[in-house]
Amino acid sequence: MSIFVGTRLKIIDNSGATFAKCVEIYKASKYYGAYIGTTVLVSLKGVSPNKKIKKGDLTKALIVRYKKPLLRVGGHCLKLSDNAIVLLHSASLLPRAKRCKTPLTEEIRFNFINGLKVLSLAPIVI
Repeated sequence: MSIFVGTRLKIIDNSGATFAKCVEIYKASKYYGAYIGTTVLVSLKGVSPNKKIKKGDLTKALIVRYKKPLLRVGGHCLKLSDNAIVLLHSASLLPRAKRCKTPLTEEIRFNFINGLKVLSLAPIVI
Protein backbone atom coordinates (compact mmCIF):
# COMPACT_ATOMS: atom_id res chain seq x y z
CA MET A 1 0.00 0.00 0.00
CA SER A 2 1.24 3.46 -0.84
CA ILE A 3 0.85 6.48 1.39
CA PHE A 4 -1.96 8.85 0.47
CA VAL A 5 -3.69 11.79 2.17
CA GLY A 6 -5.45 10.46 5.26
CA THR A 7 -3.06 7.57 5.92
CA ARG A 8 -2.18 6.89 9.55
CA LEU A 9 1.60 6.83 10.09
CA LYS A 10 3.82 5.58 12.91
CA ILE A 11 6.52 7.97 14.20
CA ILE A 12 9.78 6.13 14.98
CA ASP A 13 11.98 8.85 16.50
CA ASN A 14 12.20 10.02 20.10
CA SER A 15 10.49 13.38 19.56
CA GLY A 16 7.54 12.43 21.79
CA ALA A 17 4.87 11.72 19.18
CA THR A 18 3.61 8.22 18.40
CA PHE A 19 1.07 8.50 15.55
CA ALA A 20 0.23 11.04 12.86
CA LYS A 21 -2.16 11.48 9.96
CA CYS A 22 -0.98 12.56 6.50
CA VAL A 23 -2.49 15.89 5.42
CA GLU A 24 -0.53 16.77 2.27
CA ILE A 25 2.12 15.17 0.05
CA TYR A 26 4.86 17.38 -1.41
CA LYS A 27 6.31 16.68 -4.89
CA ALA A 28 4.52 13.38 -5.50
CA SER A 29 1.56 12.21 -7.53
CA LYS A 30 -1.80 12.09 -5.80
CA TYR A 31 -2.62 8.96 -7.81
CA TYR A 32 0.49 6.90 -7.03
CA GLY A 33 1.05 8.22 -3.52
CA ALA A 34 4.22 8.94 -1.59
CA TYR A 35 7.31 6.74 -1.41
CA ILE A 36 10.47 6.51 0.72
CA GLY A 37 12.24 9.87 0.87
CA THR A 38 9.14 11.99 0.20
CA THR A 39 8.34 14.94 2.47
CA VAL A 40 4.77 15.08 3.79
CA LEU A 41 2.74 17.39 6.02
CA VAL A 42 1.25 15.55 9.00
CA SER A 43 -1.10 16.27 11.86
CA LEU A 44 0.00 14.73 15.17
CA LYS A 45 -2.60 12.41 16.71
CA GLY A 46 -0.84 10.58 19.54
CA VAL A 47 1.61 12.54 21.73
CA SER A 48 3.39 11.77 25.00
CA PRO A 49 2.74 14.23 27.84
CA ASN A 50 5.24 16.93 28.90
CA LYS A 51 6.78 17.45 25.44
CA LYS A 52 7.24 20.52 23.25
CA ILE A 53 4.97 19.17 20.54
CA LYS A 54 1.22 19.01 21.13
CA LYS A 55 -1.64 16.96 19.73
CA GLY A 56 -3.04 18.49 16.54
CA ASP A 57 0.16 20.32 15.54
CA LEU A 58 1.01 20.44 11.83
CA THR A 59 4.61 19.55 11.03
CA LYS A 60 6.67 18.24 8.14
CA ALA A 61 7.88 14.65 8.13
CA LEU A 62 10.00 12.31 6.04
CA ILE A 63 8.73 8.88 5.00
CA VAL A 64 11.32 6.26 5.95
CA ARG A 65 9.31 3.01 5.57
CA TYR A 66 6.21 1.89 3.72
CA LYS A 67 4.34 -1.38 3.29
CA LYS A 68 4.53 -1.59 -0.49
CA PRO A 69 7.29 -4.00 -1.62
CA LEU A 70 10.49 -2.10 -2.42
CA LEU A 71 12.36 -3.34 -5.50
CA ARG A 72 16.13 -2.85 -5.30
CA VAL A 73 18.74 -2.67 -8.04
CA GLY A 74 20.07 -6.19 -7.47
CA GLY A 75 16.66 -7.66 -8.29
CA HIS A 76 15.58 -8.54 -4.77
CA CYS A 77 12.46 -7.22 -3.09
CA LEU A 78 12.20 -5.79 0.43
CA LYS A 79 8.80 -5.77 2.17
CA LEU A 80 8.55 -3.84 5.44
CA SER A 81 5.89 -4.22 8.10
CA ASP A 82 4.46 -0.71 8.50
CA ASN A 83 4.34 2.90 7.32
CA ALA A 84 6.76 5.03 9.35
CA ILE A 85 8.00 8.64 9.40
CA VAL A 86 10.57 10.85 11.10
CA LEU A 87 9.57 14.39 12.13
CA LEU A 88 11.46 17.35 10.60
CA HIS A 89 11.87 21.04 11.41
CA SER A 90 9.67 23.02 9.03
CA ALA A 91 12.25 25.56 7.85
CA SER A 92 15.54 23.62 7.68
CA LEU A 93 14.19 20.09 6.98
CA LEU A 94 16.60 18.65 9.54
CA PRO A 95 15.47 15.87 11.92
CA ARG A 96 13.72 17.01 15.08
CA ALA A 97 14.89 14.10 17.26
CA LYS A 98 18.30 12.80 18.31
CA ARG A 99 17.79 9.11 17.50
CA CYS A 100 15.49 6.60 15.81
CA LYS A 101 14.17 3.48 17.48
CA THR A 102 14.18 1.10 14.49
CA PRO A 103 16.33 0.42 11.40
CA LEU A 104 16.06 2.61 8.28
CA THR A 105 16.53 1.81 4.58
CA GLU A 106 19.40 3.16 2.51
CA GLU A 107 17.08 4.63 -0.17
CA ILE A 108 16.69 7.72 2.04
CA ARG A 109 20.28 8.70 1.19
CA PHE A 110 19.44 9.22 -2.49
CA ASN A 111 15.84 10.45 -2.33
CA PHE A 112 16.14 13.22 0.30
CA ILE A 113 18.44 16.25 0.48
CA ASN A 114 19.39 15.69 4.16
CA GLY A 115 19.30 11.91 3.86
CA LEU A 116 22.66 11.23 5.51
CA LYS A 117 21.69 13.24 8.59
CA VAL A 118 18.53 11.17 8.97
CA LEU A 119 20.45 7.90 8.46
CA SER A 120 22.92 8.88 11.17
CA LEU A 121 20.06 8.65 13.72
CA ALA A 122 19.38 4.98 13.00
CA PRO A 123 20.88 2.05 14.91
CA ILE A 124 21.07 -0.06 11.70
CA VAL A 125 20.77 0.78 7.99
CA ILE A 126 19.14 -1.95 5.88
